[in-house]
Amino acid sequence: MSSHTGEERRLPNEIFAVIIGQFYDDPASLRNIALVCKDFAVMSQFHIFQTVCLLNRDLHVSKIIKQFASLLRDTKQTSFLGKFVKELDLFTNGRFFMEYHDALMFIFRNLPSLSKLRMQALDIQRLSPIFIEVIKTGFGSRLVELRISGISFDDSEDLKHLQGMLSSLSGLKILAMYECHTSGSDLPTESSLILPGSLTVASFGIIDPEIIRAIALGMSLQSPDLHSLILDDSCESNAEIYTMIWRSLGPNTRVILNVGGGFFDIDDMIDCMKELRMSQIMLLCFGHKSTPTFFTRFISGLPPPVRRICIDFNAAKLYSLGEPNGWSELDAALMERHEMGLLECVSFTCTIRTDTFGFRLPSWSGIGPGRRLILDCVETSLPGSKGKGLIEVDRTMMYLQVSNEVCRVCAPSALHEL
Repeated sequence: MSSHTGEERRLPNEIFAVIIGQFYDDPASLRNIALVCKDFAVMSQFHIFQTVCLLNRDLHVSKIIKQFASLLRDTKQTSFLGKFVKELDLFTNGRFFMEYHDALMFIFRNLPSLSKLRMQALDIQRLSPIFIEVIKTGFGSRLVELRISGISFDDSEDLKHLQGMLSSLSGLKILAMYECHTSGSDLPTESSLILPGSLTVASFGIIDPEIIRAIALGMSLQSPDLHSLILDDSCESNAEIYTMIWRSLGPNTRVILNVGGGFFDIDDMIDCMKELRMSQIMLLCFGHKSTPTFFTRFISGLPPPVRRICIDFNAAKLYSLGEPNGWSELDAALMERHEMGLLECVSFTCTIRTDTFGFRLPSWSGIGPGRRLILDCVETSLPGSKGKGLIEVDRTMMYLQVSNEVCRVCAPSALHEL
């Protein structure tokens, strides 16, 4: 009987693949498995390094970016890992940009498979021409998702820089812009930001009036065929702006409106919805506005084309029913709209938010079924509408993910473990 040496494999590739496959979306477990043997290490690398997150509260931004760049420069041991990276989460601090400028340029040039880029605290006025050029020439049709937050615009030149970046991304499918500000200086009213024609999902939140106007004007000039448009009620409550947006969308675009911020007056919200031509709308509810009184007034004020409404509660919040009279009024308003031929269905969901305007969130843990009892309350509180078949309660939808993908995040420290 022959004995096995330490270098001999005792299991076939298929068994290793099955083991790795069970943990493909669990980076922490994969890193532990990779320490068991070389075969596990090699086979798990593809999954572990698909998403790299250069965000670390314990390290200065320049240090963590330089650390990752040095790993990609090590041609003997770790440079090959760059080919596995498909998603990059990046925090950019404008004040220290020049400290890590060269390292960041090297990273961008050595991630040949990168298709999704998420950047926080993007200070456009401090970006060098080289940075802009690397984005414009290095990604092209390859980048399918771009999420940027904390954008600061000083003047129209900054807007032109962003326009140049977007225009070069001919294959971009998902664009999210969050916390976009003008630094106290007004952009010209004729400024426009034209979105890539390839976009299918666009998301905008906490945006200054001048910027949302530029986006709306750009959409009125040249609009992509969007599958979903996500807006929040912190955007300018200007009916003219929303009219430009609604008129630029196709009839099948799914409009998703976050109504939890409390920034809009209800009458202003209704006024902004007047030109909405889509047949369906989804309302994301978070806090005090998630009340039947709000729903009654808002739904009653929707234009005739809107026949299907989805109301999604946040499973991370605890909801109270409020005054019973409020639900009775909502029940009556729904039945009245239905009798007028203006309402087909109101569906209710209660999801864990794994996707937000700018950045995807890790799944919430410890959220028990009690958080979703609001769905039971809805059914019992709207008896008239339920009896007419207007109410649908979907208990199977657990997560709200606009892009329908799971975010796998790997900390840079994990790079040292293989």
